[in-house]
Amino acid sequence: MQRNKGAAFERKVAILLTEATGTTWRRRVRNQAGDSDVVADEPAFARISIECKHANVLCLPAWWRQAQDQAGAEGVPVLIYRQTGARGESVLVDAHHLSPNIFPVRGRHTVTLGWEAAMQWMREMLPAKVTFSPGII
Repeated sequence: MQRNKGAAFERKVAILLTEATGTTWRRRVRNQAGDSDVVADEPAFARISIECKHANVLCLPAWWRQAQDQAGAEGVPVLIYRQTGARGESVLVDAHHLSPNIFPVRGRHTVTLGWEAAMQWMREMLPAKVTFSPGII
């Protein structure tokens, strides 16, 4: 039952990310240890490593370590979680990726964002690193 709950949440997150970013996201069906739960087809998001968790009891430190391990040295760990009964998804990110000037050390501080704020960050900050995007002037 927990596996089905997790898979359903990953599918939901993929749909929400697709709607919020305009980029197709999909659940990685046969993910192995160390793989992101949800991946984008857009190269701008290739470094994003998403870990999804939906649980009755939050285990944020353990989940965050898992997200960091998945991302590795070059990736951007993103933990999208929801506590059963809560409204909306929360997004935990490394503060360094939000503001490297203020938080110069990666992995030292985290920030929890609401869904809308997190999606604004993904839309505005990360795609800007792509050198060419058709249809964008």
